[in-house]
Amino acid sequence: LSAAVFTPFLGSLGDALGRKRVLMITLALTTAGSVLAAVSAALPLVLVGRVLQGMGFAAMPLAIGIVRSIFPPERVPSSLALLSALTGIGAGAGLLISGALVKAGMSAQGMFWISAAATAIGLLGVIVLIRLPERVNGFHVDIWGLLTLGGGLVCLVLGINRGPSWGWGSATVLGLFAGGLAL
Repeated sequence: LSAAVFTPFLGSLGDALGRKRVLMITLALTTAGSVLAAVSAALPLVLVGRVLQGMGFAAMPLAIGIVRSIFPPERVPSSLALLSALTGIGAGAGLLISGALVKAGMSAQGMFWISAAATAIGLLGVIVLIRLPERVNGFHVDIWGLLTLGGGLVCLVLGINRGPSWGWGSATVLGLFAGGLAL
């Protein structure tokens, strides 16, 4: 849910404040979310950590924007293809490795520490390797638009996610879809 809400918001912030700057903030908050989830025993704090981790999904659109800004136009398609392939390979490898680690007895906290380390390495790479002139464009945050979009996305994603278990025809799921469409 947080990925669905934060991705368009952080993408817009990247356009206004600079993609590298917003990517660094996103990765820092994602790392902080992993650490919070790793050290917390209380469910509400773990949930806050997971919400912050969900912000990490905005990294891909920000990275695509950075590639478009850095590379010459003729290299953009192959660079985006490589970025997409590496993302897919990383996700697949992550699932396999995490499955093996869980089978070997690693705790959820240990998995969160691994996630924090990987994201921190990514943050360091962005800081050191990406050279991008950052300009701040004038912008205004439309709070009501943000809340409307965020609420609509939460309703639609939650309805899709819970439809199989709550029943596609249940009043709750239909209400979520209606609310999402209205928002």
